[in-house]
Amino acid sequence: MLDLTPHLHQLAEQRLTTFSEAGKATVGQGARQLPEVHCSVSTYGLREGIATYVEAHDIDLIVMGTHGVQDGGDRFFGTNAAFLVGKVQTPLLILPVNAAFQPLKMVCFATKLREHDLTGQAA
Repeated sequence: MLDLTPHLHQLAEQRLTTFSEAGKATVGQGARQLPEVHCSVSTYGLREGIATYVEAHDIDLIVMGTHGVQDGGDRFFGTNAAFLVGKVQTPLLILPVNAAFQPLKMVCFATKLREHDLTGQAA
């Protein structure tokens, strides 16, 4: 198994890079400026890998797809997304399967109506 791990890691990095470049090429055709995209392969599970990566880097936003349904809160978010909601401080944008881009018409800002919610500073 230890002999196979580096090969699997390299194969995963290649597949992720190919996927990322294809996505950038597709989106880049109509976009003015693309955000910086980071790819990472780790031996952690998906949940722990993302949480660990976010802690180690200066990540502004996590965008995550979801389609999993297992129980309770997972019916709304999905198992991996539901796990990250309570584990990371970084904003998390969860996209359901088959979501299509729509220009924003209105944004809902949920808050407890504290003064620091408006200023971004602790009271």
